[in-house]
Amino acid sequence: MKPPLNPDAVAKLAATYQIIASALIFGVAAFLLIVLFLIPGPSAPPGAVAEAPPADAAAPAAATSTPGLFTLLAIVLGVSSLVLSVVLPRQNTETQRRRLANSDGSETSAITEQAEAAGFSGETAALAGIYQTQFILGAAQLEGAAFFAVIAFMLERDPIALAVVLVMLAALAARFPTTQKISGWLNHQLETLERERRATV
Repeated sequence: MKPPLNPDAVAKLAATYQIIASALIFGVAAFLLIVLFLIPGPSAPPGAVAEAPPADAAAPAAATSTPGLFTLLAIVLGVSSLVLSVVLPRQNTETQRRRLANSDGSETSAITEQAEAAGFSGETAALAGIYQTQFILGAAQLEGAAFFAVIAFMLERDPIALAVVLVMLAALAARFPTTQKISGWLNHQLETLERERRATV
């Protein structure tokens, strides 16, 4: 039976990761606001006179309108980043947890030492370090896709690119670390670690 988690340590860990998550979200949101309100969209050259298309050609043109290249790339990158933001952290967690299960607990790292300084100890400190790695892995995927989608929107002003940005921001917000999420994650990993060690005996 594992001892209960130190709530003060969890709160310190959550506060640190909340700062990181807020910085990631704020960076994307600030860039998007600059693009929306301070950077003008593509426009016609000075002195150019727009010619109205024939009435019978207006409907087909609208029907065949497709997203631009950068918007299409933003869609592909957004979908792949959503998948990778789940797969990569999970794979990393499983790999590091199995390594921990097969070790004697003597290995340390800078991340583990930071967790110990926050109030964790032993295996919980090691798992807290794993949490940091998997959190950054997942959030970085979403942030990169969000920034690219903002650039696509800046270049092409396609609402689809804007929608990709909002989806990435929503996914980042969904990953926002709270004390409840971190406590649940650590407890689950501790239980899984114990099962894996029993299975290898």
